[in-house]
Amino acid sequence: MAMEFISSIVLEIGKCLLGPVFEAVGQRVNYVVKVKENIEQLSKQVRELEKTKESVENLIKQVERKGEDIKDSVTKWLEDVKSIVDETNSFINNEIKENGSCFKGLYPNCGSRYQLSKKAGEKMKRIKELQEGGRFDVVSDPAPPLGIEFMCDRDFQMFKSRELAIKEIREALRDENVHVIGVYGMGGVGKTTLVKEIGKQVEKEKLFDKVVMAVVSQDRNLKQIQGEIAGMLPLEFEEKEDVLERAQKLSRKLQNEKSILIILDDMWDYLDLKQLGIPLDLDDNNQRERRGCCKILLTTRSQDVCHEMKTNLVVLKTYKTKMFSFLPFGSFSLKNPIPNS
Repeated sequence: MAMEFISSIVLEIGKCLLGPVFEAVGQRVNYVVKVKENIEQLSKQVRELEKTKESVENLIKQVERKGEDIKDSVTKWLEDVKSIVDETNSFINNEIKENGSCFKGLYPNCGSRYQLSKKAGEKMKRIKELQEGGRFDVVSDPAPPLGIEFMCDRDFQMFKSRELAIKEIREALRDENVHVIGVYGMGGVGKTTLVKEIGKQVEKEKLFDKVVMAVVSQDRNLKQIQGEIAGMLPLEFEEKEDVLERAQKLSRKLQNEKSILIILDDMWDYLDLKQLGIPLDLDDNNQRERRGCCKILLTTRSQDVCHEMKTNLVVLKTYKTKMFSFLPFGSFSLKNPIPNS
């Protein structure tokens, strides 16, 4: 204690007399004199950093349950913390024990004291930086939206009729004058499987920047359909929002997309796209041309739905019955829009 008191007086006198030169020397003296204090402070700081690391890891566990992606900066911080904690614990447990004699005796080993104290100071500086860097507001990014590829059947089989239908539909999707494509046929023949496979192909080939899909069904629920589309964009709705509010929000989002294919599966009757929030007016040809980036691919059991939705291309799949199962028999297409009957 007396030695530290005397050294502090000497340092203050030296600062006045020699200025910056003595400050550098004084820092070295401080390292020698305060080695034990620095080591104790280092041990305290590394324990505090480990507590911060544990808190961040608990946050990560919570967001991982939601399927969210951990930010790269957080992962890098954890790696850096682990590294400095391991280094510091090794330093405290090994080097100090090996050089423990420098703390003892009337004539301590000043060189060893200086080196140990300096290393402790450097590690404390790094620990302080990491402690400040561990104040994360958020540790993750929202989970990526569900992609069309995850909805496809892994055991998809390319029958001849399917191959022909896919070719027809892909050609239509490339046609700037085609906006709505319908696929119709009786239930269970593979319409849904077909359009999912097409969606996967065109998204992979970058024909569209985004492919989204929603099931309409006989007892359609507009909020549910909007939610399925939004979930693949991604776009979040609030529970209190009604269909109109969601439609406005969805329409703005879709118009900001460069090119998007919307698959509407299992339609039983006419669906007002504007009411849903899809920016494609079937009754306005000029507007349809301006919204060429947004295309609709729908499936239905009814050809009347294709008429009502003014589809530009209809792929009609026919089947023959054999052993109580439906087998692909053939397909044909109508290149021009179906006129209203």
